[in-house]
Amino acid sequence: MGEIYLWQQMYLAAICETDDARVDGRILEARSAIEERLLSPIKNRELELIQTAAQALETLRGARARQAKS
Repeated sequence: MGEIYLWQQMYLAAICETDDARVDGRILEARSAIEERLLSPIKNRELELIQTAAQALETLRGARARQAKS
């Protein structure tokens, strides 16, 4: 898979964001891009990457939610 998809760019933007005020928005953008990509045919390797990215975004979102509670 040599092509870089929009969902990958959005995912990287979310996990690399250092501005706390922008992280939640980046996560939502990445999730949206992933959902949009899932509407098209996907090969197995990319699907694995999407699943891993989605899990990482959920972990990041959960960590941020726990941090906000403390």
